[in-house]
Amino acid sequence: MPPRKKTKLKAKLEAAAENNSNASATEVDTSRRNLRGRTGGLKDMPKMPLDILIEIFSLLHPRDLLSLARSSKDFRALLMSRNSASFWKAARQQVAGLPECPPYLSEPAYANLVFSTHCHRCLKSSTKSAIWEFSARYCQDCKEDMLMYCHPHSQCQVNLELGEQLGFVIFPTHVMAATKGSTYEGAFYHRPDVQVFKAKYASLSTLEEKRDYAKVIAEQAESRYKFADSMRQWKLDQVESRSAELDVIKRARFESILEHLRDEDWGDELDLMSPRELAGLEHYKACRKSQKLTEHGWQSIRHDVIQFMESMRTARLEHEHQEAINRRVAIMFDFMTQWEQSGPPRSAETDWHPHFAD
Repeated sequence: MPPRKKTKLKAKLEAAAENNSNASATEVDTSRRNLRGRTGGLKDMPKMPLDILIEIFSLLHPRDLLSLARSSKDFRALLMSRNSASFWKAARQQVAGLPECPPYLSEPAYANLVFSTHCHRCLKSSTKSAIWEFSARYCQDCKEDMLMYCHPHSQCQVNLELGEQLGFVIFPTHVMAATKGSTYEGAFYHRPDVQVFKAKYASLSTLEEKRDYAKVIAEQAESRYKFADSMRQWKLDQVESRSAELDVIKRARFESILEHLRDEDWGDELDLMSPRELAGLEHYKACRKSQKLTEHGWQSIRHDVIQFMESMRTARLEHEHQEAINRRVAIMFDFMTQWEQSGPPRSAETDWHPHFAD
């Protein structure tokens, strides 16, 4: 039996479907080709001459170098090499006032400690506070496992015993709240440091070897304390510098708002405002942002600022009106007082006359 002929409608549908599949395949291939063209622009960067790489990396922030090292295996191999320490040092010069890298940290580890906000144990993000004495960042949950509370009957007593025996402190401590939300502060040791020390100390045979090893650890502790103090001071300077920078941006934004208001015929009202009223305008929610004011930004806050100015003008006019009434009442009171004093003596007949209060 011969095959059944296809209807015209079915043939048209199959032809349209075939055309659509070809078009979609072409679009996919085109998008893939465009994607390959957009990416991989830096794939040959690790092969560039050393002097060019130093020039490029010296213009980057250490945080950018960290991101670059985590972007591909080639960049990681390049930037994590001991020979690339000069790259990190050059990038570190971009950060004003940053203390030198301590001798017990590598340059990438130092950049990771200062500029990366992940927990060093569970990699949880937004771990903002670093424990500079231990060169580590821990989230609140990991602190319970990685830190040891220093009370007399804990296993940290090895620090006190050896310290008294050998005549110096062995481990650095970090002072913080004993528990989350607690107001009581206590000293804590770094558990990995204690475990490594105890294992190494137990493996030494003579007292002289133990004494020398404990002395090295004690010197490292002093170095860590100095580094922690310098980092806290640097962070404090950074906060103050950032605060001053934001104040400058806020002031420039407010000056720009005043210029826009004068362009819209609010200059006379601004001149009549007292310093306290100008301060109220400066701290108004639409004006106090630490963000540069653009034309689009002005249009987005213009209605609110104009409303604030209208309310200030209404309050000023009401105040001036009340002051004018008070002045007129004072003048009338003086006139009535003089009139009463210049009139006939008081009598039963004059008491019927209207007084000032009437």
